Amino acid sequence: MERRQFVKKSLRYTAALGLVAMGAYVITSRKDDSQACDFDFICQNCRKKQKCQLPEALAHKNQQQEVKK
Repeated sequence: MERRQFVKKSLRYTAALGLVAMGAYVITSRKDDSQACDFDFICQNCRKKQKCQLPEALAHKNQQQEVKK
């Protein structure tokens, strides 16, 4: 393989990998502000718990604040 071909292929594969990585990031980082619980009320591991207004989430937040005191 010549150096020119090697450089071209390396840049091509690097660009393709970058596009795939950006696409995966966009797909997995969608923000969902809906108020439906996805985790059967397991608020401890939920990514939405800071903004969640469901009664179970509010009770969980209050419990965490009491434990911190």
